[in-house]
Amino acid sequence: MPEPLFQRLALIGIGLIGSSLARITRQRDDIAAELVAHDSSPDVLARVAALGIADRIAFLYQGRIHAEGAPVHFQQTADPVVRQFVDGRSEGPMRL
Repeated sequence: MPEPLFQRLALIGIGLIGSSLARITRQRDDIAAELVAHDSSPDVLARVAALGIADRIAFLYQGRIHAEGAPVHFQQTADPVVRQFVDGRSEGPMRL
């Protein structure tokens, strides 16, 4: 198996182009050893988790990485900020 071009590939935005890049990266072993995904939509990140497109998901809040981990981490977390985002609620610690 060839050495991957990147140790870690981070995709910011998993829309049409980002998801295409993610799928190709997952299919090929020579692009990236690890794939990290971020998107501002909880629905998109839920879909990324369900499809297993990314190894890890990063959640940005107030300009910094607030949480990062395997997709299952986001489904099971008790962190109130992440829960508000994942559940798609307008009420909670984040001011929208």
